[in-house]
Formats: sequence, structure tokens, C-alpha cells
Amino acid sequence: MADENPFGVVNGEGVKQYGGSADTHDHIEPLKFTLGDDPHVFTVEEPDAGVVMDIEEATSSRRVLRLFFGDDWDKAEKLLSSQHPQILIDLARDLSSHFKLNEDAPVMNRNQRRRQARGR
Repeated sequence: MADENPFGVVNGEGVKQYGGSADTHDHIEPLKFTLGDDPHVFTVEEPDAGVVMDIEEATSSRRVLRLFFGDDWDKAEKLLSSQHPQILIDLARDLSSHFKLNEDAPVMNRNQRRRQARGR
């Protein structure tokens, strides 16, 4: 008997299975883009759960983008460094949006994040 919940399948014994052969999630196509006037096309693949957990723990834009870019990070970092800061913000937002990360998380400003980190 299958559960209507897409986040797991319940077998006949009432045991819910996440992932494996029970995974019914649609995989998201890679995001392809260029940076600045450089013709190199970057292809960022959908992150797996391990990378998503690392992204959630990352405390800087650089660390988050390094996780998304993987082996292409060195080239991307050189190209991003000379861009307007808004480009960095737009790219990070587009990556998160494309891969449906943090959709339910409230948007917090820096002071709110600091208070949260201190446990207040």
C-alpha cells in the first residue's frame, strides 16, 4: 500500500522508507550559466542530501558557492571576484531557487542570524 506522501513509501507493515528504490522525487535539471563576459558555461548539478546539509551549515557565500560549483570553483571565484556584489547575491539566490533549497526557511537579516546563532 503506497502512501500519498511523496516523502516516503509505507509498506504493508506500516514502515516508511525514504530514498532508495522508494525515491519518487523528480530530479532537477542542472543550472547552466556564464559569468561576466567569459564564454565558459558553468553547469551546476542538483546537490545530493550530503551537499545540502553542508550548504545549510556553511557560514559564508564563498563556502556555499564552493559547494555548488565543486571542481569549477577556482574558475568561478576568479570571474566572480571582479563582478558587482549584486551579481553574487543574484547567483546565490538563483541557485537556491532553482534547486528548491530553503523554500520554507524565513528570510533573515544579519542581526537575526547572529541572534539565532547565539540561541536567542
